[in-house]
This record gives sequence, C-alpha cells and structure tokens, in this order.
Amino acid sequence: MREKDKERVQRANGNGNGNATQQKRSQQNAERGANTIQDKLNDARHQMKKSAKSYILAGISDALEEIAEGDFGEFGEEVFGGFIQLSESLDQSSQELVNSRLLPKSLPQSEAKEQIKTIETIVS
Repeated sequence: MREKDKERVQRANGNGNGNATQQKRSQQNAERGANTIQDKLNDARHQMKKSAKSYILAGISDALEEIAEGDFGEFGEEVFGGFIQLSESLDQSSQELVNSRLLPKSLPQSEAKEQIKTIETIVS
C-alpha cells in the first residue's frame, strides 16, 4: 500500500492525529449546536412570557371597561345582591344607633317599642 492509504486506514481505525482533531471539531460543533438550541429556547420563552402578559392585560382592560359600562356579566346579580345586603345592614345599624341615643334607658320595653315605631315612621 501507499503511504497515504496507510494514513487513511490508521485514521479510520482511530489511530493518529486525524481522529483527535475530528473528535475535537465534533465536540465544538455539538457545543455550538447546544448553545444555539438553548438560545432559541430562551427566545421562545421570552416571547411566550411577553405574549401571555399582553393577553392577560388586554383581558383585564376589557373587563374593567365592561364593568365601567355597568356590565357585570354572570356576577351582576351577586354584586347587586351584595350591595343591597350591605345597604340594609348599614340602615339597620344606623337605626339601632339612633334608637339607642333617643330612647331613655329607663322606659319599659313596651313603651320603648312604641317610641321606636314612632321614630321609624318619622325617619321614613
């Protein structure tokens, strides 16, 4: 065999400098490819995060706009029911405070009830 053929056979069998150089080059290419893939994944993650934020904020903006227009959607009855309950509770509490201030403590219970009715009709 010729000398060049011998060198090729040795490189193919893993002997000689050619194999080490090829392995080094393969390692570098693999690292470069892994870095490229990681960069692409990071970019995709950043784009997804940006897109999700944009989508969520647009939804919040739409919801606030509808609420400002008085459209509470499926929660409308619950919201108004809560306002009514709060209003009634405040009315009852204020009435109790008024009654406790205006009625003398020494009145018998029956007279106190009559005076409460009188006050309620005046207030209403």
